[in-house]
Amino acid sequence: MKRYLLLIILGLMVPRIAFAAHLSPRVASTLNTAIQLQSSEPEKAISMLTSAKVTSDFEKVMLNRVLGVLYLQTGEKNRAISALSFAADSGELAPADWQKVQRTLADILLSEKQYKAALARYYSLVEPAVGDTEPQKVWLRIAQAHYQLSEWQKVLDSLMNAMNPQAVTTDALTLRLGAEVQLQRWESSVKTLQQLIMLEPSHSAWWRHLAATYQRVRDDENALNTLVLMMRRGIVPPK
Repeated sequence: MKRYLLLIILGLMVPRIAFAAHLSPRVASTLNTAIQLQSSEPEKAISMLTSAKVTSDFEKVMLNRVLGVLYLQTGEKNRAISALSFAADSGELAPADWQKVQRTLADILLSEKQYKAALARYYSLVEPAVGDTEPQKVWLRIAQAHYQLSEWQKVLDSLMNAMNPQAVTTDALTLRLGAEVQLQRWESSVKTLQQLIMLEPSHSAWWRHLAATYQRVRDDENALNTLVLMMRRGIVPPK
């Protein structure tokens, strides 16, 4: 979780000179000082920004964007969500900056189990007009949120967009398997388990699930063959 939080913070860091031309000298100086303090004294940086006086909507947006990062560092996630929501919904950010803030905000909401709110943010990123640079990763997050809401068909629909046939991941296949099992789509589950075994041939759970799924579709021969092959390869279930 700490590594995940660090990645979020790094993704939101604002270069000191990136916004100076659009801010008053006083506000630009305050923001630059806060950014310098964000690693060593985040509480002091927060105090500086919350007491700063702004004269434009853009200045308020930039303060909230940096405050969102600082609140994450101090573990104040609700305040981080509020600050970043203000920045994302302001209409003041450039498209690339908006995507970064919106994606980060969605990830935080997902980690906080606010799945419906996270989905609203994620779906805005995969609209054709947005042109997100990592749509497959966003679709995987969408699938994860739908999974937590037990929306099984939506999980499968999302994974259709998330999965690259040339680079199938265990995470995506595991989500797909869970949804297929809930929907009792056993034939599809067999294919998914076969793919998982190709990726993780030593993972005994996939072999056992595959044998059990063959039994569900009354394919006892393949169920037995799966268990025999598992034993021949020396794959032992965990004790």
